[in-house]
Amino acid sequence: MKPLQWVAMGLVICVLEARFGSYDALPDPIGWLLVLGGLLALTRRTDVGFRLGLGYLGVLALVIATVTWFPAVQDALDDADPELVWSLDVPALAFQALLCHALAGLAVGASERTAATWFRLASLGLAVALVVPLLYQAGWEWLAPAGDLGLIVPLVLIGLLFWYSGREWTGAEQHLPRSVRRATEPRGD
Repeated sequence: MKPLQWVAMGLVICVLEARFGSYDALPDPIGWLLVLGGLLALTRRTDVGFRLGLGYLGVLALVIATVTWFPAVQDALDDADPELVWSLDVPALAFQALLCHALAGLAVGASERTAATWFRLASLGLAVALVVPLLYQAGWEWLAPAGDLGLIVPLVLIGLLFWYSGREWTGAEQHLPRSVRRATEPRGD
């Protein structure tokens, strides 16, 4: 699988929820392990920026996802302050925003302006989703609808990751058809 496909599949597991009783059948820690595996493959195959920051944020999101996966913790969070719940989402949203920013840089380097624009827009949407809850708590209630960006933009990001996963600049290995490979291989005459 291609690096961005690993990341996208991991985010699908993290974003979707399938509750059976008290347990989530799509455990977020498994999703974050897939995301980190894809990130590792991406950093090995490309010169993606912000490797260290992405790694730290991804591991922190994995730790939080692991701790909060248990039903007793989920029940406690249902009754907790919204600020606490928001603070637990910060590393995951920050990871996604930083990943979008890094992928936009890769796209610019590959002269893929459309991809760079999409990833920049997703990064901006995630940054707004990070800040809006703070502004809402400060009395700016009119910003409440912008808080939904934290739900919408990750879905858009997943689509972008799948869409651009086959591009060479994203670390995808390019496979040539057998007839082209034979024609380009050196002959042992």
